[in-house]
Amino acid sequence: MRTKFTRIAIAGAALAATTVGLISNETAHAAAPLGPNSFSPTSGTSNTAFNMLPPSGSACTGSGSGVPAYRWQSYIVSASVDASTLTYASGPNPVAGAFVSALSYSDTTQVSNQNPASSPLGLINVAQPFSLASIVGAPGLVAGAYKMGVACTQAGNLDAGKYWETPITIGNVTATDLNYSFGSIPSAPVLGAVTSGDTTLSGSFTAAASTPATTGYTVTAHPAAGVDITLAVPVTASPVSFNLTGLTNGTSYAVSVIATNTTGNSPASNIVNGTPNLAARPGITNVTVSQIAGPGAHISFTAPTGTGPTSYTIAGGPAPVTVTAAATSGDVLGLTPGTPYTFTVTANYAVAPLTGPTASAAPFTYSAAIIIQDITAVRPAGALILTQRCGVNGALGAELATANGFPATAAVTASANQVGTAPTTGAAAGGPADPQFPAYPFPAPVSYPTHCAVNLGTGSYITTGALAGQYYSASGNINQVTVADNRDTGAGWTVNGTMGTFTNGSSTFTGSHLGWTPTTTASSPGQTVVAGPAVDPSATITNTGGLGTPRQLASAAAGVATGVANLDARLKLLIPVSAATGTFTGQLTLSAI
Repeated sequence: MRTKFTRIAIAGAALAATTVGLISNETAHAAAPLGPNSFSPTSGTSNTAFNMLPPSGSACTGSGSGVPAYRWQSYIVSASVDASTLTYASGPNPVAGAFVSALSYSDTTQVSNQNPASSPLGLINVAQPFSLASIVGAPGLVAGAYKMGVACTQAGNLDAGKYWETPITIGNVTATDLNYSFGSIPSAPVLGAVTSGDTTLSGSFTAAASTPATTGYTVTAHPAAGVDITLAVPVTASPVSFNLTGLTNGTSYAVSVIATNTTGNSPASNIVNGTPNLAARPGITNVTVSQIAGPGAHISFTAPTGTGPTSYTIAGGPAPVTVTAAATSGDVLGLTPGTPYTFTVTANYAVAPLTGPTASAAPFTYSAAIIIQDITAVRPAGALILTQRCGVNGALGAELATANGFPATAAVTASANQVGTAPTTGAAAGGPADPQFPAYPFPAPVSYPTHCAVNLGTGSYITTGALAGQYYSASGNINQVTVADNRDTGAGWTVNGTMGTFTNGSSTFTGSHLGWTPTTTASSPGQTVVAGPAVDPSATITNTGGLGTPRQLASAAAGVATGVANLDARLKLLIPVSAATGTFTGQLTLSAI
């Protein structure tokens, strides 16, 4: 309801004269308000009659008939003023640099020193609507944030912390009018650090509660030149997260935030500068090296995720080698036998940063003697199939389950003394025969192959133990390795094996999932050959376990190494259930040094 009235010309001067406090506020003690008042209507002008009611049941400690008497007061003060420290005579005391005044009802009656009820004791009874007509033109009144409320007093001082206030915002202040709106604009949010990404800046900010409640936030990224990028962010629990997209890499942006409620926008937050970029390139993983003819090395790796490289550079050999973006391996030739090499792989990109993190393989030494065995595994739907090519095998005893959960395996009988034919060229056949040793010198026959394949049979789904439900298991044995040492130096030797990555199209798993149990099947009189330790297949995704790194098959010390030794080993393979269906092939490299 609007109540029209005639404004008295001297109201501002009269009001100013009545706000002189008679009691020092040095004796008052700050206290938080007991609650907000309700407004109706919530916005209007100086001519609007509005109801301002404290919460139901709001009451002073005593009534106006007691000794000393209790009173209730009205006030409107600048937002910076703590109303609990004011004192009251015929109105609240002035505060330097701030606006302080009593309120008036819509009939211009100043609301000061009002009597609380005797029954119910101390109840505050607001008799009629207020208006802001009496403060129009008052000294110090400017547009901004204020607090409006009622307070209980005794002898002019606040009564036991009993006061109720609500923020309001006053605007469009002229000599004859003003506007008011229930509540105040939010406080400025506090912006934290921003994180750079590919054409993005992300971060979070904190914001104080506001009255009325905050309805949303706007994050702005301001470049030194060009168009601002803004993002509307909904209200969530503080801190509030955001992610600005569509920015220009390499351009610095000044980021700020404002909060909004029905009263208006907050001041802008602090400014934090950020520059979108591609600084965090993903890394290459699983760099492994195997020996090839040449003499050379075959380096394989897993490509990085995210934006694809344009090529890869393999360094560490006689000269850098560049391979295409589609490749995940490359060959380095011209190596010197016996010289250690550390190969690194770097991804190259079309836009800055032009390279990603460099990944390295373990040190590699080219051996003058090498045999290669391709390990092939087929992962069908619900089963794992491994194929065997050719081989000579010694008998292997039964094995108990390994500590990491690989099932126990039964004993196998030695195969017939087959001498397989070296596979023809092609991935399905396991790769080409090794051209460096077309006639193996020892043992006979001279056609003894140096590049064979292994059939581990069909894998089985693991249903018990620590690996249940995570892997398929398969076991078998390597093609028997013969070490013939007819040197007259009496030096010792070691045979090591390293398994490369198993590959099925784009699906791979690390060679660390292959383990073995070596054994010495036969040796010459006077020769002492020691089988290497059993190596369990790794149940992790890293290439640090199993045969993913060089492992000893057997060794013979100096003075007892001369002769011919036959070496065998049971292979134990774990195929992850996450691997794609199809045939997996990897290369087991055995070298004698």
